[in-house]
Amino acid sequence: MYDVVKFLLSKGFRFDDEYVVKSYKKLVDLFERKYRFTLSIELTVDREDAVPGWRELKDELSRFFYERGL
Repeated sequence: MYDVVKFLLSKGFRFDDEYVVKSYKKLVDLFERKYRFTLSIELTVDREDAVPGWRELKDELSRFFYERGL
């Protein structure tokens, strides 16, 4: 339903009622807003000689999450 309304609005259709506009804006926020959350990771070191530096670990984790849409 959201995609249909979005399509119709892109074709020039408009809402008649201001209440509907406000409700639609709430839906847009719900569907299109980027979510932000805190992530905590607890790591156990098995092989200390293989542990990368902090910056390298951060870069690899960032790449891992970015590839998955986070």
